[in-house]
Amino acid sequence: MNILFLSYCTEYEAGWGSRPDGIIFSLTLEDMQRHIAESRNHESYDLYWRYSTPEEVLCDDETYNTVKADIALKTGNPDRTVQGYHERKLKEFNIYKKIT
Repeated sequence: MNILFLSYCTEYEAGWGSRPDGIIFSLTLEDMQRHIAESRNHESYDLYWRYSTPEEVLCDDETYNTVKADIALKTGNPDRTVQGYHERKLKEFNIYKKIT
């Protein structure tokens, strides 16, 4: 099993209200927190995002490798460790909640 970090995003737009805006996966908690903090630099009164508290989830090799490959493919940067998806995509991944 591999570890990923997962957060749900909600977009808020003036005049339109809130709507689910997908999920993000990260390979590390630090990178997830950095991504969330950086997204706040692009906010305005008219448009902003809120993320759920990142949670550690377990996944199989196929899911981990897909997320890792998508990160590198989308950005062309293998050092980037955050990738966003539409929530429907979550059904295609083998994600398991970590039991503590």
